[in-house]
Amino acid sequence: MAAGDLFQAERRAATVARRDRFADKADIDMTPMIDMTCLLLIFFMLTNSFESQKDLNVPEAEHGVGVAKVRWLALDRSAAELAAMRVIKHALDPDGILNPGVLLDPADG
Repeated sequence: MAAGDLFQAERRAATVARRDRFADKADIDMTPMIDMTCLLLIFFMLTNSFESQKDLNVPEAEHGVGVAKVRWLALDRSAAELAAMRVIKHALDPDGILNPGVLLDPADG
């Protein structure tokens, strides 16, 4: 047997051994992908149904209270909650330089 033939035989044997070693690790679990696809499908179906119902009374998504709704803050929160907000605001901003008087007027507390 020539050296080249021996090399080819060893190479083939190594390839087969490598293929056999990784053959049992080739299983792919499709469950997470199927779950995610179903969740996205449900999400898009619900989103589409909400867009088609224009008379649906959904609260506005807004960061914080918003300047336009400050006058109703006392109706939505108790006096104790407003006092706690003032304490936290003063602890985080003792000099009152972050949005002074926008939401919690220091004169109120």
